[in-house]
Amino acid sequence: WAVSRVLYGEVMEKDLLNASFFNAITGAEVQADCWIVFHYLFLRHTQLCGIFVLMSVMSVVLFLFLSFHLYITSKNMTTNEFFKWKSVRRWHKKEKQKYEQSLQYAAGKKANHKASNYPSLVPGELSDVDVGCTGPRGELLHDSAPSVTDSEVLDPGMLPTNIYDKGIIANFKEVFYPYSFREEAIQRYKSSLNPRGSSTKARESKPKTI
Repeated sequence: WAVSRVLYGEVMEKDLLNASFFNAITGAEVQADCWIVFHYLFLRHTQLCGIFVLMSVMSVVLFLFLSFHLYITSKNMTTNEFFKWKSVRRWHKKEKQKYEQSLQYAAGKKANHKASNYPSLVPGELSDVDVGCTGPRGELLHDSAPSVTDSEVLDPGMLPTNIYDKGIIANFKEVFYPYSFREEAIQRYKSSLNPRGSSTKARESKPKTI
């Protein structure tokens, strides 16, 4: 931001957008535009312009990085879990398409089977082919075509949901105020450090029988 203010101040101070520049080779006068002004600033302030370009690129990268982590935080996921859920969604979409295609194939196969109940030729009759001295060159019509064995395709059902996603506010609350800082977690931690003392207190608290 500071570098951009310095460069912008020089542009406004010298009125570079309305200035005229001369070509060093041809000597022709060139009217200023944004590219020429940037070229002029880059030659006069190479280090500042280099830092400005570098910081601009890094700002975009860091903004995308921050946006991604804010998104996975709002979903209460880690980076590893994000890519695992992405794989699950891809798998579910693929299996759902396979299941729908198998249903369409089964419906078409059933329709073809119904149509095959009324054959145009009698089973065992020769097809319309030439008959030679050694017998027919065609093949006999059979009652049904050989069955196609299909692999079993199961319905993947509904896409599973993330049980740890409790809403944006609750998810961010777990980041800034995790369960490990809460009173019940601290009490469990203290009791785990001194199991004998807790068992002794439990015995003392039991009523004595005579």
